[in-house]
Amino acid sequence: MEHDYPEISVILRVSSGGAALQDTLEMLAGQSLPARLFVFCLQPTEILRSILASFAEHTYTISKETCENWAFLNRAMEMTESEVVVFLDERCIPVDENWLQHVAGPCLARQAGASFSRKLPAADAGPLIMNDLHRIFDTQGALQSVNGRHYFTHDAMACSRTVWERYRFQEERFGSWSAFAWSWHIRRRGIPVHYAKQARVIYDEPYSLRSRYQALKREGEAEANIFSWDPSEITLRSYFLRPCFQQVCEDLSVAAKQRKPGAWFYAPFLRFISYRGKYRGFKRAYAKRS
Repeated sequence: MEHDYPEISVILRVSSGGAALQDTLEMLAGQSLPARLFVFCLQPTEILRSILASFAEHTYTISKETCENWAFLNRAMEMTESEVVVFLDERCIPVDENWLQHVAGPCLARQAGASFSRKLPAADAGPLIMNDLHRIFDTQGALQSVNGRHYFTHDAMACSRTVWERYRFQEERFGSWSAFAWSWHIRRRGIPVHYAKQARVIYDEPYSLRSRYQALKREGEAEANIFSWDPSEITLRSYFLRPCFQQVCEDLSVAAKQRKPGAWFYAPFLRFISYRGKYRGFKRAYAKRS
């Protein structure tokens, strides 16, 4: 059967094989565009391999470090030949059969070097997750970047092989933020990076103190190395205390409207610890950079 679109390769990262995986696989199988599916999986069991074999062309075993740092981006690009390669995390469940068309379309049409999806909270997500995702992924397509410079999500994105051949991912330097750094790099060189607001995925993750501390610590490290900063932007007050206070105020407002009293007590602890991690990560990375 002939198709009007070039071949697309989809690279799926599987870290847990949790409940969301089956939904993600089924949605990928029902997409309106043809694509070859490859899976990079953290130490899959035989049962998980048999499940993946029904959907994927091949499953590759990766280590925990490789999985957490997305340190297989360049490897995946080298192993595939399609002009457009889409990367997706198992926790990002496409909303409909046109997700692939929306996220890969700008790259297929050579209108962008990269494109990324809009994340929506799961129906049972907590108020803090809902607040974060609704704030960042605006319905009108105007991203609310926390750092005021750039936003890109690596776990539901598409990239152009032509652009990648000129600018490879710097996995060793940026780890899990290598796709973010790459997208900023190509954007500064005049290559469009497209926010595909119609390419919607359902996304949910636990907001534990430890996970958010580590996540924002890595974010701070990445921001220190990627962007140029004025000294007034990176003070304790500007980079840590002010955004933390603003975030807590937003959280409390949302929790009050949703009548979620638990968030009133959890939000201040979560945000303080998270932004403290971000500030510590930033300062350490910035000191090494200087």
